[in-house]
Amino acid sequence: MTCHMVQVENDLGRSLVIDLKTEHENKLRQIDHRSINYIIFKNVKYSVKKGGDNFGDIDTKIAKDAFKWDPS
Repeated sequence: MTCHMVQVENDLGRSLVIDLKTEHENKLRQIDHRSINYIIFKNVKYSVKKGGDNFGDIDTKIAKDAFKWDPS
């Protein structure tokens, strides 16, 4: 699934994303963090290792005036 992250709920272990490749009119999805194998954030790929920290070192705060995703 190729998505754009809209909101992160670390306490609940899920994220709200927009599915960019779906044909369905409702593109919003909730993703359980345990189901993620890897993410690409700011052109860097982060993979989850077995027993790892589930992307604990990624700063997921996005400034209000920043682009939400890289269109390239």
